[in-house]
Amino acid sequence: MKCPVCTVDLDTATNTRPGDIRAPVPGDFTVCFRCASVLRFADDGTVTHVPDSEILHPELRRDLERARAIVRKIQGELSRGKPVS
Repeated sequence: MKCPVCTVDLDTATNTRPGDIRAPVPGDFTVCFRCASVLRFADDGTVTHVPDSEILHPELRRDLERARAIVRKIQGELSRGKPVS
């Protein structure tokens, strides 16, 4: 499947809740590792882009913003040729 925003191939998803190891199900959220867009798994196994204005639950918003910040940090380090820590 591809990110609907940047079209990178998506082959994994990370759960933000420690200890919760399972495959994503429809309605779950993820963050694209290339563009840091918030995505939601659809019933057909694809993902759709979720605008920030649709993320209303404060805890979910916090978790997704934390994940996006990590992606942006890693992407910044990679672009500067630094090893990712």
